[in-house]
Amino acid sequence: MATAGLEPKHKWFEVLLAKHKSSESLVAVKTLKKEMLIQEDGVQCALVERRVMSIPRNCTFLVSLYSAFQTMDRLYFVMEYLPGGDLMGLLQKHGKLKEPEVVLVNHIAQ
Repeated sequence: MATAGLEPKHKWFEVLLAKHKSSESLVAVKTLKKEMLIQEDGVQCALVERRVMSIPRNCTFLVSLYSAFQTMDRLYFVMEYLPGGDLMGLLQKHGKLKEPEVVLVNHIAQ
């Protein structure tokens, strides 16, 4: 699996782009640092994120979770790769979205 960074490193997670060796399909791999999740009270958020992404894949508004696993110090979410970043990153960068921007984000999601 070859990887390249998608998101800049955050305090407690990183998103990598990975390519499956045989199929060459792209996936996003989100790695979460357990220590930082505990320090920042993010454990519940990570559990909810995993549950939400596990919703059946016929939901067009959610990224599909293909697999999740852990090591002693990290959690890993292997998920559908969709170019363009995430909504949380957009909100952090631009703050509150105005109505035309929300309509555009909704249109892109569909």
